[in-house]
Amino acid sequence: ISLRADREDWIDIPIEVIPEQYQEIYKKRKTAVDMYIDGYKTTDIEERTTIKHSNLSKLIERCLFEDDNNIQHGYSGLIPQKKINIKLSAEEQHQNPFIQLIATYSELDTFIKGNYFGITPYTMERVMNIRTLHKKFLRKCKELQIADNEYPFNTDTQGYYALYRYVKKIENENLELAANRIGKDAQQKLLSTGIGKKYSQNAIAPFNMVQVDGHIIDIIYTTQVRMPDGTIQAKPAHRCWIFAVIDVATRCIIGYLLFSTLNDTQFFTLNEAILG
Repeated sequence: ISLRADREDWIDIPIEVIPEQYQEIYKKRKTAVDMYIDGYKTTDIEERTTIKHSNLSKLIERCLFEDDNNIQHGYSGLIPQKKINIKLSAEEQHQNPFIQLIATYSELDTFIKGNYFGITPYTMERVMNIRTLHKKFLRKCKELQIADNEYPFNTDTQGYYALYRYVKKIENENLELAANRIGKDAQQKLLSTGIGKKYSQNAIAPFNMVQVDGHIIDIIYTTQVRMPDGTIQAKPAHRCWIFAVIDVATRCIIGYLLFSTLNDTQFFTLNEAILG
């Protein structure tokens, strides 16, 4: 309801005043924002405009940002390459000009992530070092028409160390992408630690979920085997396996199965408990 009320005050931008190379992008952005405000599903919005949900929220933020006269930018905030001034306190501007830069030019955030994590179409390089990323970052700032007397060009390091701290921050916030950047082995180790995406459910009550765990019993023994002619003979067994069925919620063993092997291929049941 709030967004719909805000939209009523937004000025509709004539398409002819927008540079020709940006007109199609603007149309898609405006359509996506309007669809979101009108209650369409994000999947429908992406199918029609190709704009993902993560980018959609940033576009809406650009529309809601206020200018120096406390008036929302509205649809004008959707024009590509348009500079949106974010009003921060003097203390915030002094402490973190890099964050202010990212807030002003939201496309820099996706540009940095796309290059650092090796995401196409930003780059074909899977593991980009910080120096290469910094050079591309400065070229992108030039494309956004950031002046030489503005940050990051007005500092000795041109934002190099701020960029380094920023990528380390987003690396901690995107552990799966960070692991994938290092390699498949690191990604597999990450998924096995419990950090990241969880694929199993929690047991909320007894008998809601069980686990089956197998163990070798290290003993030397013989077992009675019925032969084809019907006689019973004692045979030395190579190993004995116990498979326990464990209730996840209570950790109680609610069933088990014993197997013995006479050789590598011949298995037979020694004992079997029936689950209740």
